[in-house]
Amino acid sequence: MEVLLLDGMNLRDGSECELHVTSKEGQDSVRRAVTRLARWDNVETRRALGLVASRFTQASGPAPVLERYLAFISAWQAPGHLIAAFPEGYLLDLHAEHDGSPVGAYTVTADGLRRAAGQVLHQGDGRLVLWLEGAAGSPLYLELSDALVRLQLNLPSSRSGLSPVGLGADALDLVEALHTLVEQPSPELQAWAASLCRQHAVVPSDVTTIEVVRVVRLPSREVAVFLRIADADVGASNLRLESFGATEPLALDIVAREVDGEARVWQQQVIVKAPAPHTDLGCVKLSWSYAGRSHAVWVREVTANDPRNAALARDFAPWHR
Repeated sequence: MEVLLLDGMNLRDGSECELHVTSKEGQDSVRRAVTRLARWDNVETRRALGLVASRFTQASGPAPVLERYLAFISAWQAPGHLIAAFPEGYLLDLHAEHDGSPVGAYTVTADGLRRAAGQVLHQGDGRLVLWLEGAAGSPLYLELSDALVRLQLNLPSSRSGLSPVGLGADALDLVEALHTLVEQPSPELQAWAASLCRQHAVVPSDVTTIEVVRVVRLPSREVAVFLRIADADVGASNLRLESFGATEPLALDIVAREVDGEARVWQQQVIVKAPAPHTDLGCVKLSWSYAGRSHAVWVREVTANDPRNAALARDFAPWHR
């Protein structure tokens, strides 16, 4: 496939032009043709754009021409905003529907046309939360449900000052999705994911209740998870601990004891310790199975000198007797 970019301000549907063609044998010929901008519903258009995005730069292909072309053939413009930006990608929120097909993205920068892969992390009520790998410019062109959609973003000049927005009940779903999607996340992404997690969680079920009291980063570069369990029959051996972005679960050291007294609500106290894979504070996912059901919760780490840890130490003091 050969792609030729023409820098013509007046080039539009219905314009007549002359094509000067040179064959492999060196023979020249002139052909007259009526121009028609390639439409997005033609599969060859997408193939050609993919080739342009991988080969042409500002020096060999004028970016403004490409931007005008993409704007012309876009089906519509979607409202949206930037949630956060990281070294490995961007998190976007836009008002659009999606049918589950692969998401592609094109952005026109000073270096030419660039292509990036996108992943839908959450959708509902006519909105999408989209993860876009690599750098993004504005405007951004998204391939959604076989249509090309234009997205105007207000991108900051730097990543400083970006903070999480109120994502409500979807926040932990985003943490789980990014944990599965992004390997070896940057410190910026780890910190952002941790900011969405809670420091304390109570997970009730029909058969038992588990309280994650706190996750403490110890001076020994270990993570200690302090738990209370309402059912003495729940074993601590099936607990699983994962650090955000890690591909393998952490090796655990578990100690547990029953709480004296039948009137006590919490019948077990459990401490789970594991080596911390990251130097900075982050979040961990605690998961377990009981009575044929699986449960999981994301909890943010706190430092060992957190003032609340004194009361925590007194509560779990019998461990040292």
